[in-house]
Amino acid sequence: MDKMINEDIFKQYQSSKEGLSEQEALIRLKKYGKNTLIKDEKKNVVKVFLSHLVDPLVYVLLVGFILSLLLKEFTDAFIIIFIVILNGFLSTFQEMKAEKALKSLASLTSPKCLVKRDGKIKEILAEDLTIGDIEILQAGRNVSADLLLIKSSHLLVDESSLTGESLPVEKDAKIITHENTPLGDQKNKAFMSTSIVSGTGQGIVIKTGMNTQIGKIAKMIKTEKKQITPLQKKLNEISNVLAITTVILCILIFIIAIFQKRDTMEMLITAISLAVAVIPEGLLAVVTIVLSLGVLRLSKVNAIVKKLPSVETLGCVNVICSDKTGTLTKNKLTVRNVVVNQQISKELNPCMESSYLLAAMVNCNDATLNNDKYIGDPTEIALLEYAKNYSVNKVARSDCLPFDSNRKMMSTLNGDIQYSKGAIDVLLLSCKYQLINGQIKVLDSKDCNKILSIHDYLSFDGLRVIGLAYKKTNKISEDNLIFIGMVAMMDIPRDEVKSSIEVLSGANIKTLMITGDHRNTALSVARQLNIATRDDEVISGVELDEMDEKQLIENIERYKVFARVSPNNKLQIVSALQSKNNIVAMTGDGVNDAPSLKKANIGIAMGINGTDVAKNASDMILMDDNFKTIEKAVKEGRGIFNNIKKSLLFLLSSNIGEVIVMLIAILLNLPIPLIAIHILWVNLLTDTLPSLALGQDIVDDDVMKEKPRNMNESIFAHKGGLMVIIYGIVIGLLSFMSYIYVPLAHLYKNNVMITINEIFYLLKNNSAILLKAQTFAFSTLALSQLFHSIGIKNINKSIFNKKTLNNPLLIVSLLFGIFIQMLVTMLPFLTNIFKTSLLTIYEFIVILLFSMIPLFVHEIINVFKKN
Repeated sequence: MDKMINEDIFKQYQSSKEGLSEQEALIRLKKYGKNTLIKDEKKNVVKVFLSHLVDPLVYVLLVGFILSLLLKEFTDAFIIIFIVILNGFLSTFQEMKAEKALKSLASLTSPKCLVKRDGKIKEILAEDLTIGDIEILQAGRNVSADLLLIKSSHLLVDESSLTGESLPVEKDAKIITHENTPLGDQKNKAFMSTSIVSGTGQGIVIKTGMNTQIGKIAKMIKTEKKQITPLQKKLNEISNVLAITTVILCILIFIIAIFQKRDTMEMLITAISLAVAVIPEGLLAVVTIVLSLGVLRLSKVNAIVKKLPSVETLGCVNVICSDKTGTLTKNKLTVRNVVVNQQISKELNPCMESSYLLAAMVNCNDATLNNDKYIGDPTEIALLEYAKNYSVNKVARSDCLPFDSNRKMMSTLNGDIQYSKGAIDVLLLSCKYQLINGQIKVLDSKDCNKILSIHDYLSFDGLRVIGLAYKKTNKISEDNLIFIGMVAMMDIPRDEVKSSIEVLSGANIKTLMITGDHRNTALSVARQLNIATRDDEVISGVELDEMDEKQLIENIERYKVFARVSPNNKLQIVSALQSKNNIVAMTGDGVNDAPSLKKANIGIAMGINGTDVAKNASDMILMDDNFKTIEKAVKEGRGIFNNIKKSLLFLLSSNIGEVIVMLIAILLNLPIPLIAIHILWVNLLTDTLPSLALGQDIVDDDVMKEKPRNMNESIFAHKGGLMVIIYGIVIGLLSFMSYIYVPLAHLYKNNVMITINEIFYLLKNNSAILLKAQTFAFSTLALSQLFHSIGIKNINKSIFNKKTLNNPLLIVSLLFGIFIQMLVTMLPFLTNIFKTSLLTIYEFIVILLFSMIPLFVHEIINVFKKN
């Protein structure tokens, strides 16, 4: 029968048991192409740099650059273009630095393989493998193409990176599977990039290169486009608003010019000055630097971020889809329970049964210790690691019956004792006695049923259970055995994961499990981690395949565990969650995770156990594979957004203040209070330093008690826009008041009647008064923004609280800003550069009093909020 099946296979793929001839292999290589995956295009530094200039905010700054050139304000123009280049450089540096840490996609394929050609076994380059070739499989080698097995002997294959199956899969050439059989259940096939754990086999090549299962995943990665981050969306929106505002202001100025019959060229220069005032030149630099410093902080806790905006995206994640194997669990089998005397326990008590069980675990075992590391089958490694805590000596082996998929048992003869292990149902058939309570008794049907019920109880909880037996003999044979007990093991959760999931839950972030593992195993781990508790919260890949897109979207939020899923299922899950307006983070380490890692709003790959494909597809890499790092990253992401929002609201309210003071003067037909160099100074120094300090504000622990923000939520939400307008008006009015104060004080000092006409006359006709008035307006604008930065640090709390002083950088920027503003108005050579008047200490104190009013406004607003 087997021979007939193989003949049919050879006929289908036009091959034979001797393999292809070299000549036929060359013909097929030309027909089907090399057995390689499409390599990712190598990133070009120049292209990466230019890609970071394709940004609406950069466009707005470039408009500011052109306007500054028109005004012949070359210093302004230089600084703007410097900021644009600096942003491109920092973003490019981060992306190329992360890229350097990764290897190419093609490194997954085995460079060489064993193949049978012309009846002879030879080693060839894996890329020269073609359809119809017969690949020889041996322990320690990778599978180089998709194979249909024609021979197998004790063949165990590690498919965890492809399917998510935590245990090696036993392959059998005799099994016949259907076309729709889930990938993890195709026991008669072996797939490219998986590795042989033990045994031998032969398989006929049925798919190569991009047509293999891993090739299909590579295609998914290629076709899946990455979405822009929520922060990028908001900054793009703000850029559009700024651009529209600039155009409206310029039109408004020209309308005013016509009505007031002003000089057209003069009003053009004024319009350009206003346009420059609207554009917050420092915003791009602030965002880039704040994100860069966030990336630096995350690197210290073993997280590499490939692209700067990804840090902030974590701040609005509300669903984390986590792979189970290697992410939530250790990807390593561990003995969880032992059963002796028909009792389940975690540890063995000193007794005869325990001694025999431990001896069987150690002696009926092919795993070996090499350089303090166990090598072999994961099940056998788990047995040795458990037994090493009990100091069990291994006895020399004289004979062995290796594990066989038909017998489902393994037996060894060590001295005069035979030890056997295997599947419970089979092992019990070979047992005539049992060792219980220090005595050897006949194993009757009642005892068998009790043992099977314990086995079923443990298996239902997702554990892998094996039985152990022994007998005293000089010749190995699997009959009349004495049953000792059972060992139950599983891929246990990582130590830190449960507490991290609890913290994330407190932050209103839902953790879902997505795995290629079996339903019971997945639910068992989910229960231990408090991800899910009920069976109806679990759905399998087969059930997902039966749903159409609409049904999946409608029902997606009912489930917390997705078991036995394919790579395409993972993509469907992420897409369905995103359709429900969720911001999705996806964690994973396998090839099968790569498409969904790329599809997710932020993909997080494991650095130690993660495959190169997963790392390439991700946005962030956890270098210690520690799930807890995600918790830290979420907190960092939320803090970064809050800080960027504070910086942004600060910058915009300051810029609105500039526009308002200019507009009031123009509407009243007065000389402009600010010239271009004043606006440049405020926008790039007294604005930027505090905004950078706000961007480095300490992240409040309460941030993890808040709900994730909605991806469609405006950056001006929660009355942020109202605050911008209020403080913009306050700063603008204060600057204009100080502008008017100068002629008013002059009239008062000279005992001249104070009237509006007199004030306006002095500003229009007395150049010395105008220069001092502009100096007052300029200094009040600059210093009021500095004091405003203290209030906006926390718009919901009084400045008289202990957290006001917990940002030393902000206090330094305030004091430094006051100091340099004094220099600009008190040192003659600087007053010439900045076109300001020399001020006395008394006059500077008056300006300081004007400038502190935003803090009083802040306190008044908070009083009204409380009431």
